[in-house]
Amino acid sequence: MEEFSIFNGNLSKYNGTDTNVVIPESVTSINDFAFYGCETLETVKIPETVTSIGAHAFYGCECLRRIDIPESVTLIGGGAFSCCKRLETLSIPQTVKSIGKSMFYKCGHLKNVYLPDSIQSIDHSAFAFCTKLETIELPASLLNIGENAFEECVSLKAIIMPEGLTTIGKKAFINCVNLKNITVSKNLKKVGENAFLTRSTLTFDSNDTLFLKPVFFDDNWMLSFRRKEDESYKFINSYLPNLNLTDWKPYAKLILLVNFLETYSNHTGVQKENYEQACRENKKELIEFLISEKRYAPLNQALEIGIITSADLQPYFHIITDRDQKAKLMEYKNKESEPLFNSLEDELMNMF
Repeated sequence: MEEFSIFNGNLSKYNGTDTNVVIPESVTSINDFAFYGCETLETVKIPETVTSIGAHAFYGCECLRRIDIPESVTLIGGGAFSCCKRLETLSIPQTVKSIGKSMFYKCGHLKNVYLPDSIQSIDHSAFAFCTKLETIELPASLLNIGENAFEECVSLKAIIMPEGLTTIGKKAFINCVNLKNITVSKNLKKVGENAFLTRSTLTFDSNDTLFLKPVFFDDNWMLSFRRKEDESYKFINSYLPNLNLTDWKPYAKLILLVNFLETYSNHTGVQKENYEQACRENKKELIEFLISEKRYAPLNQALEIGIITSADLQPYFHIITDRDQKAKLMEYKNKESEPLFNSLEDELMNMF
């Protein structure tokens, strides 16, 4: 027992070098930094007598791959498992209410974390730089996601927010380059700068009340500029109902208009009218964008609802190389463009 420094049930320091450690049942709390930097430690079994794990208790235990936390634990301090580089999976007890600041910071091999329905907050940088984390199920009890909570989680692919979530902090999902789907909670009200700066091609489904601002995606509005070196900020089939289009710079506005057309059936009322008017005001740029990006589904939608006419498309027919799309355009034949569609029919036949 000499390897454990215990006083009045408080484990203040582990002095041993064992790879597998069983904490004595006389312990009721594991103090801050108790196992700090124990580089040989691989597994830890915590007894049911323990009710709290202190801040940075296992910080820098680089070989730690398994730790069993009993339901008796009600509090886990910030940074408790920071830089545990080989930790792959962990279950948080039902008795814990928050994932503290930097709790799993730089746990580079962490793949699976079970979060119980007791969790109400995920604090600052809780999962930052967990580069192997692919999925995480956010519990229904969750109310808040803190700043930088999932920063650089480069393997994370999708996030579905529980209905009760109300707040997301700054840079919460910054640089999650493989995050392809974000479904916003129904009650989300407050979002910090750069919260969704994923630098990825993204499907973003918002609620009807959250007022979307450019700053949520990039505080420098890089969303506004077309950058050839990557696919950043390309929304695909994203429902973005509540925003002020004048706040968004020209290229970003085109992306928003395309996504309006892709999700047309979801929109209603004044918001729908505002989008339709913006489409008409930016018709030329919109057509050029749709054709250059080969976004034919929203192009067909624009034709279907009369925002774009077949005559508007005449100067661009020679650019469209997709045979099926040219055949689709035949469906929009009308009296005003009879000569136009005769020439289109000739061109279409020449493609066979």
